[in-house]
Amino acid sequence: MGVEEALPSGFLLTTVEKVAGYARKSSVWPATFGLACCAIELFQLGGPRHDLARFGMERASNTPRQADLMIVAGRVSQKMAPVLRQVYDQMAEPKWVISMGVCASSGGMFNNYSIVQGVDHVVPVDIYLAGCPPRPEMLMDAILKLHDKIQNMKLGVNREREITELEQARLRRPSLLPSLYGATPQRHQGGHVTGASQPSRPRQASQPVQAGRVADAAVPDPAGVAGRERLSEQVARTGMFGVRDTGDTSGYGGLKVRRQPPVSSPRPYGSYFDTVADVLEGSLPHAGTTFGDAVERVVAHRGELTFHVRREHLPAVAQRLRDDPGLAFEVCMGVSGVHYPADQGRELHAVYHLLSITHNRRLRLEVSAPDSDPHIPSVVSIYPNNDWHEREAWDLFGIIFDGHMALTRIEMPDDWQGHPQRKDYPLGGIPVEYLGANVPPPDQRRSYE
Repeated sequence: MGVEEALPSGFLLTTVEKVAGYARKSSVWPATFGLACCAIELFQLGGPRHDLARFGMERASNTPRQADLMIVAGRVSQKMAPVLRQVYDQMAEPKWVISMGVCASSGGMFNNYSIVQGVDHVVPVDIYLAGCPPRPEMLMDAILKLHDKIQNMKLGVNREREITELEQARLRRPSLLPSLYGATPQRHQGGHVTGASQPSRPRQASQPVQAGRVADAAVPDPAGVAGRERLSEQVARTGMFGVRDTGDTSGYGGLKVRRQPPVSSPRPYGSYFDTVADVLEGSLPHAGTTFGDAVERVVAHRGELTFHVRREHLPAVAQRLRDDPGLAFEVCMGVSGVHYPADQGRELHAVYHLLSITHNRRLRLEVSAPDSDPHIPSVVSIYPNNDWHEREAWDLFGIIFDGHMALTRIEMPDDWQGHPQRKDYPLGGIPVEYLGANVPPPDQRRSYE
């Protein structure tokens, strides 16, 4: 049936808004912003099974100025947020945003310092799509709903009036929590739910042991004297995550973490470990030091050899490990940081993983520094690929690598305060409300020593 048969008079009456809305909804060009696993589902939408081309949207633009729909698929990190906003600002007007998945919509399970708790903190969102991840059919349904919204969008002064009316209606809208969940909604206080139905509280360390559990004093010591000596050592920390006088999300506050003395392996180490130690001992005098001065202790454990090196001797040790033909550790796989707040005077650790392609051997170097003086010599001049890894360790742990050419932010934004992988760094996050309950952010539920 043609248009002439449907309209024998030859006239078609409509409005400019309807014509403009129909044209816009039939020619949406998406600027995809795939950030995580939701993007895999987004890719499927362009395949033959779902065929996004049937809606005239098969052209996914890589040029923001030729796109008017942004599909944010996945979690948005703090560092990615300004990039996302810049792309949005460059898109053509009018433009729309679909927040795909729970991470983009609310931060999802990543309620912490590094993830934006909802992309609507950065750009205005038109359609929120739930799911982790949502299936392509769900995204297709969201696109159809957006098409309907675009079709009926007002223009000019009518658009401004509609926006004002919606804002006023939302400001006048009362809270739905009392009507949905009763007059006395439940609240989380100190990690426990209060209200009409309250679960049993987790056992505290001062309470009697439960039936079927044996007190610590009655537990037989399988290791004999060594086990009793272990129990007599100083307790460094109690409870999960160092929690004190707050709700413990693990439900168990009886954990005792005892301070362990530094471990040192005696000779022989086994495997090729003795050969590496002997060659390094004979090679270090060429660098102006000795094995005893440079290496604090050696640990051979679970098939891995670790040299604990004093930080002032790190460049000399690394140089000999690379250049001595009997060692030939040509590759440093990188450096990672670790923070041990209870290890007084040695709180910050840098761990280097070395690989010898010539001899097919592996070795670890571990260097420590105190929080009060977080300086460790850089080895970029010896292993240039450590440039990136040292920047990352400084960014996340605050270890200052002396001699590095540019210790700048690499993971976090340039103006970020602090070093977020340290144990004393607050977790961040925001309070989460659901079903009338209020769950505090992570840094208020747990405490770290």
